[in-house]
Amino acid sequence: MKLTLDVGGSKTRGFLYAENRREQFEIQGGFGKAEDADEIEYGLFSALKTLLGENAEKITAAAVNLGGKNKAQIFQTLSALFPASRVVVYRESEGILAQRILQAHNANVLVMAGTGCILFTTSAQGSRVLGGWGKDYGDEGSGYSIGMKAVRYCLKELDSGKEKTSLLTQALFAQDAPFQFRELSEYAAARDAARSKIPKTREGVAALTKTVALCAARGCALSKRIFQETGEELAELVLTAIRAAQIQTPSVVVNGGVTNAYELWKDGFFAPFEQAKKAVSVACIQDGIDQALEQIVKEI
Repeated sequence: MKLTLDVGGSKTRGFLYAENRREQFEIQGGFGKAEDADEIEYGLFSALKTLLGENAEKITAAAVNLGGKNKAQIFQTLSALFPASRVVVYRESEGILAQRILQAHNANVLVMAGTGCILFTTSAQGSRVLGGWGKDYGDEGSGYSIGMKAVRYCLKELDSGKEKTSLLTQALFAQDAPFQFRELSEYAAARDAARSKIPKTREGVAALTKTVALCAARGCALSKRIFQETGEELAELVLTAIRAAQIQTPSVVVNGGVTNAYELWKDGFFAPFEQAKKAVSVACIQDGIDQALEQIVKEI
């Protein structure tokens, strides 16, 4: 059996390969810590041990994409769990997997949209990396970014006292009437009730993206605005990348969960390129990392 893992900021996606079968699984939680450490990552170790059970002893090779910096720690964790297997761990910012994705799609710009959003380019001037500074400094195209915008915009809408709130605000806070009260005590209680409905974790906030997408599909102007801005943010990153790399004809691959909502953000994405009079082609793939890891794990 062989194993691949994509260790991200809010969850880890994995695939277990056995003969001609491939089984997918997900583990909630961010195991890509900001800094490296000597000890193993016990949360990931425990989750994998429980999930795999007896199959853990059958793992002969494991390949990992890591969004964080704790490469040695993740390597130690899997080596302890699978002592007889070959383990390779690649930090996303190293660009090894990115090169495989770019080659597979004959592209020159790759956007790893999501937590710690990072871009890779290849051109006559060589290879470049932009972004990838971590979840606190670059989150374009992530579920958390979209979910947090939804919360912020909806709270502002509640404060505005509009006669009727947007479909998104109604969905998140069950509020379709003016958020106005005669007594301050009533106002405080209402604010506390609204605040209690905001998810307390990054995973919870990211999960709001599904609600934003549903509302946008139903014509909600606020939800459509959020995806429009997402497209504009991704376009700004790509424009910066192609200018830095002096790419004349951009062929862009966008990887990540945001690709599922392409129809909702594509107009916002292409508008800046039209203004800049720059033609660009775009391919959206959700599982580019998984495909690259599968190739590697079969080679080792």
